[in-house]
Amino acid sequence: MGTDLKTRGLPRRQAMHAQGQCRQVCESRVVRNFISRGLRALTVTAAAFALAAATPAVVVDGVRLGPGSTLVVRGKVYVALRPVGRALGADVSYDGKAHRVTVTTVLRQVILRMGDPVALVNGEPEQLDASAQIVNHQVALPLRALSAALGADVRYDDKARQVVVSSKVSSAPIAQGGRAQSSAASTLEGTITSVRLDEPPPTVQMTVNGVPYNVSVPEQTRVSFRDTHGGLTQTGQVSQVRPGDTLIVTLGPSGAVVSVADIYAGFNGTIASAAGTSMVLTNGKVVIGDATDTSVTLNARQASFAELKSGDLVTVRADPRTGKVRDIVALTPGGIATSATATARPGSQAGTSLRIEAVNDGNVRGLRQGQLLHVSAMGTPGARAWFDLSNFIVGNPMREVRSGRYEGEYAVQAGTNILGAPLIVRLDKDGQSVQAQASEPVDIITTPPAIKDTAPAPSSRVNNPRPNIYATFSTPGDAGMDVGSLRIAVNGKDVTAQAARTPQFVAYYPPSELSPGPATVEIRGSDAAGNAVTFQWSFVIAQR
Repeated sequence: MGTDLKTRGLPRRQAMHAQGQCRQVCESRVVRNFISRGLRALTVTAAAFALAAATPAVVVDGVRLGPGSTLVVRGKVYVALRPVGRALGADVSYDGKAHRVTVTTVLRQVILRMGDPVALVNGEPEQLDASAQIVNHQVALPLRALSAALGADVRYDDKARQVVVSSKVSSAPIAQGGRAQSSAASTLEGTITSVRLDEPPPTVQMTVNGVPYNVSVPEQTRVSFRDTHGGLTQTGQVSQVRPGDTLIVTLGPSGAVVSVADIYAGFNGTIASAAGTSMVLTNGKVVIGDATDTSVTLNARQASFAELKSGDLVTVRADPRTGKVRDIVALTPGGIATSATATARPGSQAGTSLRIEAVNDGNVRGLRQGQLLHVSAMGTPGARAWFDLSNFIVGNPMREVRSGRYEGEYAVQAGTNILGAPLIVRLDKDGQSVQAQASEPVDIITTPPAIKDTAPAPSSRVNNPRPNIYATFSTPGDAGMDVGSLRIAVNGKDVTAQAARTPQFVAYYPPSELSPGPATVEIRGSDAAGNAVTFQWSFVIAQR
């Protein structure tokens, strides 16, 4: 302290007095600085408490989520999507390259793009209150947009200062026949028991919590279809809904149908073994049917479980909630009959003959979004004709372009991924019907392939100047890549000829040491349907 005031050379008494003054001055400075720092700390703490108090909590089905689930941006409350989705049992995945988040529940799939206020809900566009944003490294949605994204009831409790999210969406009471009893829009969600298309308008019978309802759906109504296993998201017609599916119907105040969504669980595979009404597929999936309630079709004709054999290709349609199998379409590879004997319906004229002589799909094995599947068939003239792709895409109309020749097409929509779908053509005339199947199944892939794993890891530092370089692919249904399309370049040099390429991965082991410093790898290729992927990453080889 004595160095603050020059006391050298002063008489002892004066020096001691000067040092005392210095001590008082310095102590007062320390006190003031301490108080100042304390006040600033108190101010920061108070601000933190104020911010915490200003940020509401989130309660999902009665469970309070941890801090960070809500965020306030420019005075607007945003809710973090991942913790809320997890609490509701939803899968939330984020594609950083496409700036897109996908939220999937049993009955709902929502695709959101950052900065875009329009979401795809079960394949249908829906305008949101505001777009999704990245806030504090989290995907977040404004409060009002959360309900549309998750299909949950979302409200703000001002008194308790909390966001209340409920998976039990309330709906106004609806009478049988689909007439609303309220001035507000209402929603029915239940299991389809039957579909009646014989008289207009078509009627769907469904049960909601054990109560039966009849809902009249105008023929022109577009129905959103979604497979909970991710194989299909598209729009179609009411004729394509099936018993056992879950139907979500939104009715306006007058009781008119506003929107319809059909949700089901669909998957396919090859039978490894079958016994009774059960089978095991080569992918390990176990299928348990019911002798009474499960419909079985083999090679375009009604069949029994006993006729299904090892090696048959099957597509299965089941209740998305219970997993109960309602429909199985099977195809025996090779030597499939493309003609069938007509089966008469009750009341039809005896002796009427109806045949299908040939079915052709243009020999296209892999289709992608925007392409057309062209189907033709030869058979009895003057019939009504349509075709199905297994039990997933059904009721596609065909027209008779000349006597006995029928043609139709299907435009591949985004979100449709079906592998090994049997192509079935049906004719209907004079109370009789007949169906026949093409000799080869159809593959549709619209989701582009993605890079699953890479080595060395992106932005990593490796000591080995000859690292093993590889990338693995993720494709719908593990269909794999077109090996001939795969290309790999290291530091701008094409090394494809020295690389190992398979439908699942591409790998390259440098024949000589790579130079120290950054190394860049680029992978290019396409899947069986021609969907392309390009991926580039870099790593650093350390100096030795």
